[in-house]
Amino acid sequence: MSKLCKKSSKSLLCTLSQNGAGMVDEALEGVIDSTKMYWGIEPKYGEDYVFLGYRPYYALVILGMGQNFRVNFSSDYHNTPIDSIPMMKGMQNYDDVKCVISISGGNVADAWVANANGRYNVKVALATTGVMAADYYPYYQSEQIFGIIGGLKGAAEYEYLANNPGPAIEGMKVQIFAHIVIIAFIVLGNIGFFMDRRAKKKAGKI
Repeated sequence: MSKLCKKSSKSLLCTLSQNGAGMVDEALEGVIDSTKMYWGIEPKYGEDYVFLGYRPYYALVILGMGQNFRVNFSSDYHNTPIDSIPMMKGMQNYDDVKCVISISGGNVADAWVANANGRYNVKVALATTGVMAADYYPYYQSEQIFGIIGGLKGAAEYEYLANNPGPAIEGMKVQIFAHIVIIAFIVLGNIGFFMDRRAKKKAGKI
């Protein structure tokens, strides 16, 4: 979103997970602070971005937004009527957006590809967990999605490319250290196994 604000583009956000609203609200605070710090821009709610909140039955919500955002969201997360928000005036459905970016760790990504791209032909990009990423590369190769961010590593790479260091880059430092520790324990375990085996062999127990 920071990059979009720098380009004077608008962001329309929603969550399709019952636990997502609070997470998005918290993440927005971090994004706004980061945008002010690195770009000197303060995004304004209702003009630069809008958070619609949560609605259940994600497949139906995705399809409904293809007709009109107001089918599922008559008001935003703060219970402000959609039509009273400046950014939403004239914004009806996917025809009025450049792309959809799904950040999810479950089957919601499949629904965006099948329903938003498949039915309404809107461009879709995905940000998924690391273990899920490999499942979605075929969508990229078939051009059903135009981009994919896979796990913490992908998020860190994006932060680096955007010249906007954030929690993903910091998280990678911890992850790399954890992987080194795991590898070290595996090596030590194998060394211990072979030393024990050698000692037993010398003692005639093997």
